[in-house]
Amino acid sequence: STSISEIIEQFFNCVLSILFVYMTVGNKTEIMAAAGNLSTSCAALISVGYMISHYSLKRRYIKNECLAQTVPTENEPTSKLIKTIVYLAVPAAFASLVSTLSSNIDSITVNNYTGNVEAFGLLSKTETLTHMPLALSATLYIAIVPVISALIKTGDTSGAQKKLSGTLFLSNIIIFPCAAGFIVLAGPILSLLYPAAPHGALLLQLQTVAMIFSAITYVLNGVFYGLGKQKYPAVILLLGTLIKLVLNIVFLKVFSMDVSSAVVSTIIYQAFVTVVEVIFLNKFIKIKLDFIKQFLKPLVSTVIMGALVYGVYSLLSNILSSNICTVISVFAGVVIYFLSLLLMRTLSKEDFLMLPKGELLYRIFSKTRLIK
Repeated sequence: STSISEIIEQFFNCVLSILFVYMTVGNKTEIMAAAGNLSTSCAALISVGYMISHYSLKRRYIKNECLAQTVPTENEPTSKLIKTIVYLAVPAAFASLVSTLSSNIDSITVNNYTGNVEAFGLLSKTETLTHMPLALSATLYIAIVPVISALIKTGDTSGAQKKLSGTLFLSNIIIFPCAAGFIVLAGPILSLLYPAAPHGALLLQLQTVAMIFSAITYVLNGVFYGLGKQKYPAVILLLGTLIKLVLNIVFLKVFSMDVSSAVVSTIIYQAFVTVVEVIFLNKFIKIKLDFIKQFLKPLVSTVIMGALVYGVYSLLSNILSSNICTVISVFAGVVIYFLSLLLMRTLSKEDFLMLPKGELLYRIFSKTRLIK
């Protein structure tokens, strides 16, 4: 339910942001900015409303489950409990603060060193678009923490390795096609969602590279937290943020490059964080990956999807409007990608069971005999 609430929040944040901006086009910049902030607040309220309704409807079931899983423990002093909470919460809060700080670096440096408010606006729009797929990766991050923690406490290291491998695979099959869609249809997507500011295709294409690294980092962070090593992501993120700050200053102030250089610095920052986290994580739990299944097959399916989506859009653009072509192409891409995964026998029963409503999906598609 926590994962679903995250998806709901990000979905409504994206939709309401676009809707409110549409409604305030032509007004002062302050009003449009306020509308954007209002969309964030509304999305959070909708997410909270879902959580309240969910737990209200299932409170009896949840209460019984909690009682069934209760383990007798000795009463611990309040000071020890507070110390434990602080030990767990402070690094998480700090990591969240650092992530927010890294986003604000672009706001400060781009505005100060380029003076191009419109360029920063485009940068913010492309970031908003890439946050939607990342919200799905965030749900995997939330789900993996308690599972990894439980497996490690029981000494099941191989089970923890398998869970990490499976979660990375799911993250890849979500992020790869989204990245391909943003790259192939960058211009049409921006024209559809932001008709008043349709430019910035290059920024969106560059943002997708950073998005891929961010998705991997989300999963790795979940493993760190499950292992009780939450200080590592916080410190690594801080170092990465400092690197981004230095790169932004060098690119924008020293070399007077355009706003796309800020995205390049984000790619370097995210790549640095990902690589360093992999190095440190391997000290605690070995990352065992099936390269063919987890990377090669999803990548091949993504390339096939991207090529066919580009073809579909090119053909339809001769007879239909750009916006209609974009919507049709996106839906076509979803179908093409999923069929490609099935035809290449990429998905197994275990993969389906890790998805929401996985048992139902498995029963449906197992009849095709395209699942391992």
